[in-house]
Amino acid sequence: MAAESPAKKARVEGNEVIDGEEYDKGLLSKAREFAADGQISMAEAKSLWKAVQADKVVTDTERRTLLYTLEKFKYTPKAETLMKEILATGKVPQYFKTIDKVHYDSGLLQKAQELISSSGDKTISLSDARKLWLEAQDGKGVTECEERTLKYTMEKNEYTEEAAQFMREKLGLKETAADAVRRLRTGMGSDAHVVCILGGTKFQGEDSEALVQAIASKLGAATGSKARFMTGGMPGVQETFAKNCGDGSRVWNLLPVGQSSGFGRGKDVNAGADLEERKAIFDLLGDLYITVEGGPGVSQEARAAHARGASVVPVMRSGGASSGMFDFPRDALQRPRFATEERWSLLSSKDAPVEASAAAVAAIVEAAVASSKATGTATEAAQRSGASRDTVVVAVVEAEVAPKQEQEQETAEEAVHRLRSGLGCDAHIVCILGGAKFNSDDSEALVKAIAAKLAAGADSRVKFVTGG
Repeated sequence: MAAESPAKKARVEGNEVIDGEEYDKGLLSKAREFAADGQISMAEAKSLWKAVQADKVVTDTERRTLLYTLEKFKYTPKAETLMKEILATGKVPQYFKTIDKVHYDSGLLQKAQELISSSGDKTISLSDARKLWLEAQDGKGVTECEERTLKYTMEKNEYTEEAAQFMREKLGLKETAADAVRRLRTGMGSDAHVVCILGGTKFQGEDSEALVQAIASKLGAATGSKARFMTGGMPGVQETFAKNCGDGSRVWNLLPVGQSSGFGRGKDVNAGADLEERKAIFDLLGDLYITVEGGPGVSQEARAAHARGASVVPVMRSGGASSGMFDFPRDALQRPRFATEERWSLLSSKDAPVEASAAAVAAIVEAAVASSKATGTATEAAQRSGASRDTVVVAVVEAEVAPKQEQEQETAEEAVHRLRSGLGCDAHIVCILGGAKFNSDDSEALVKAIAAKLAAGADSRVKFVTGG
């Protein structure tokens, strides 16, 4: 151990002698102050070490003093572990993990992964959430970094409804619609193609119930493991679909917090304080919406989904909103590029057998899922190459535009859906507008500075799009 520096020798007379041993009086005073409320926290343990390192020399007396504080004062478990590691290695261990230039608590991240790994269904249960919260506690509350880390675990991992509610309450969070969509899509799988079911709560047409049963059966069998089906937990079309879609393992029923579907099939999930909030989340959730019958409510939800670029497949033969009533989006009644003329016509033909129309719906959805897979592959390839966010955007656009030149004319709505799918379902898209030539002296420098700061500080979900 290093000899005491002249500055510290001058303070020897101020040392405190206990049972014949000398201890640093200033350190002891600071430790007593920290322990006055019952225990020394992790931040306070770091403060003690920082005081010792003030002149970059650690004396025998100071080391002995820190050991004494471990024996005589209560440290929180995390603080005790930290101080022991400091005394063993002579430095503060790295307790942070940097992701996208943001610091997170590495211990909490590791704990979350351990809990997920030990869980049979790879989810964080209510019991696990309580363990995480306890892990974050350091005797004196949760630090800003720990709070940020807990929020991160909620974004990147699947919490059960009870666990998510517990953690939101502890963190004082109100889940936004975007947060709910991100959580639900994470639970369904990051590569899932989410198919939402819309329809009336009572069947009006003679063959509508049989039609929904046949559609559910064929979709459950035909669309592969990446397709996930979401209902709003309502009777009628949604309940019938849930009960007839295979074994229900790929069906989710979305309801307001505290409510259940009672379907006995599929997994109930909760988001939104009431039906209106639930609807808003449902409208943002799907990649594709199938509509059967329906009134003004179904039409409203179809409009909202279609307006943001989601695909809508209306079973027009069923009547109601799905046939164009109640201000149903007119463009959604037009055949999308992934549907053949023959299949699309079967959706409107009342003379076609129920099985034929149901098979057409399944084939159209399967084609949409396949199209989504191709876009995802382009995105993943760009990311694997180590490309920047801007390069990923360009790679997706270039991969998708070329084939379009050999196909029929793409509608604006279809282009938006394709491009947004390529950018990522949870992307926050920032579009750049400006003149083709700079007219002010400092405008070019200003744009360069804005671009540099956005690239350095933006969340990884932010994507930038220019007009070329």
